[in-house]
Amino acid sequence: MTTPGWWRRLAALWSWALRRSFRPAAGAVALPGAAGSMAVPAAFAAATAVEVAVLHLVVPWLWLSVLLAGVSLWSVALLLGHVALDAVHPHTIDDAALTLRRHGEVVAEIAVCSLAGVVRRRSLSAETGIDGGTLTLAGTDGTNVEITLTEPVSARIPPAFSAPGARMPIDRVLLWLDDAPGAVETIRRAVTRAGAGRATISHPAPPAMDQSFGPPAT
Repeated sequence: MTTPGWWRRLAALWSWALRRSFRPAAGAVALPGAAGSMAVPAAFAAATAVEVAVLHLVVPWLWLSVLLAGVSLWSVALLLGHVALDAVHPHTIDDAALTLRRHGEVVAEIAVCSLAGVVRRRSLSAETGIDGGTLTLAGTDGTNVEITLTEPVSARIPPAFSAPGARMPIDRVLLWLDDAPGAVETIRRAVTRAGAGRATISHPAPPAMDQSFGPPAT
């Protein structure tokens, strides 16, 4: 039986609020990429709180005031939960595959031996989806890691941006990772451990190029 979407969102929000750490499968390493994603929803929640207070003062019927407040708070909880899914279900990598997720759903599972290159490359595009064989999983500040593949693999179009379940071939990934230098090194080590000798994993960009990254994300 499929778990309802609203329940998954509330469960994710609860885990995020309690600061419950994600536990990847044995041998896997988490690659978080949700830093700063709560800023806009938090601002929306604050505005909603003000709205609820105003409604309580201007609506003459208590039952209607309570109903409107309940609907507003429910909407905020679902929005925060939707964003929290990325925080509690990060990308992961082990010796077999790189698993990419969006909103708690697996978007693509890429065999480590199919990784051709990984570099730090900054893009300010905040779009998320699949276009021209490129899967983009942007954060609030765009993307900061580029991964190329030796051959196309099937990826699911991220939920909430297109028809759910639709799949398309990709040979390139642009995504945001909170610790880009550490993530690039982690991916390189995974390829080395897997013995993927034919995969050429690029080294991080030299210091002159790293300047385009600006200060570390907080």
